[in-house]
Amino acid sequence: MPIPVPTKTEDQVVIHYTQLWFSETSWSADRFASELLVPLLWDLGLDEAVQAATAVEYENWKRAKGVQVGRVIRGTQKFPLAWKWAWIACLPEKYRQPCRQELLAIAGVMDIPLPSVSGTSSVANLSRLTLEFSQVLNASAPAQDGKYDEHDSKELTWVYIDELVDLVEAAVCELQAVTTGTGHHGRRRRIAELTGMLRANR
Repeated sequence: MPIPVPTKTEDQVVIHYTQLWFSETSWSADRFASELLVPLLWDLGLDEAVQAATAVEYENWKRAKGVQVGRVIRGTQKFPLAWKWAWIACLPEKYRQPCRQELLAIAGVMDIPLPSVSGTSSVANLSRLTLEFSQVLNASAPAQDGKYDEHDSKELTWVYIDELVDLVEAAVCELQAVTTGTGHHGRRRRIAELTGMLRANR
């Protein structure tokens, strides 16, 4: 998981991960706007100016929105709140997941989706558990001497704590998946329910 950006506003988090994506790939603000975000805004009707009746009017609107997206990314225009989740949905999973996690952290909740009730099985994601556990071990410098105290690096401790939270989220998601899919709850699930772990995002 990337080290958290030193910002606290939601728009700064979203722009950070968008720019990180552009810096690591061949994508650009223009391509992002024209191929992904602006068509999605049109489809969802998330703009008061979506009144175009002809192809020419649509292209003019699309061009204007592309300019606006560029200004938002450069910080010369405010991020429209109505665009937030559409914008995040356009990010690749590699950038969308940490972006979502940081936004939910700002809101004070964990990134634990509600369990599905529409099917008879759930997808297992043991690989995520393994990955998150390995990242906890990699970031475990504050625990290596067997104690936590004021001598531990603040930066390393923050990373370690964030990785532990990621592991908890992954474990709770897997717990929900296995109980939903199998119908079995185990003997200790009630303890988790009583401590509020399974209601972390409700």
